Amino acid sequence: MADFFPLSAINGMLAAIGLIIIAKQIPVLLDVDPALAKGKGPLELLANIPNFILHLDPKATLIGVISLWVMLAWGTQSTAISRKIPAPLVVLLLAIPAELTMDFQHTEPAYALVHIGNLLESVRMNADFSGIAQTGLFIKYVIMFALVGTLESLLTVKAIDMLDPFRRKSDANKDLIAIGVGNTLVGFLGGLPMISEVACSSSKVSNGAKTRWANCSTDYSFWCLWHSPVTSSS
Repeated sequence: MADFFPLSAINGMLAAIGLIIIAKQIPVLLDVDPALAKGKGPLELLANIPNFILHLDPKATLIGVISLWVMLAWGTQSTAISRKIPAPLVVLLLAIPAELTMDFQHTEPAYALVHIGNLLESVRMNADFSGIAQTGLFIKYVIMFALVGTLESLLTVKAIDMLDPFRRKSDANKDLIAIGVGNTLVGFLGGLPMISEVACSSSKVSNGAKTRWANCSTDYSFWCLWHSPVTSSS
């Protein structure tokens, strides 16, 4: 199934994901109230950029813009240091001290701060099967997760295989089994169903990952479970 789709379909999917991520990160970059972006799709978010700029947080935006510049500029360097130290780490080394110096803990609104939950307190049986009674809604999400999630995972696997410097070919069946088992277990615990992560995987390949220890499809589900309030899983 993965080999059936041409390269242009994979490029289109990855480009679309990139544009969606950019659109959703603009309000975060400007540190505006999440209520201004709530419920808006990618095109609506892009159309609301002028409104976001009017409500931006100067300090957070300054750090965000500098961090973005570092991310872009670091990748253009070809030095021993730039090859060994990834750009995101450099951003953290700059942004965290800057936020501490500006005392974000006491000067920024609550929505601008990261709230890390307690994993052990969040892990409990939290599945809700009441949606089965709503046949249309139930079928919609089954199709979305089973078919759309499967297709996107397969295309992601194919895309990462093309980035592999060793030209190895992933076992798509094992990938889907791992994602299915992981999503089932995490779903019962209140986590979010996930797919093979193209951004995470490509980042690891570009930073020298070579083995299965770098796999990151299911660990992101647990990350969502840990960093967000526990909610019912449909």
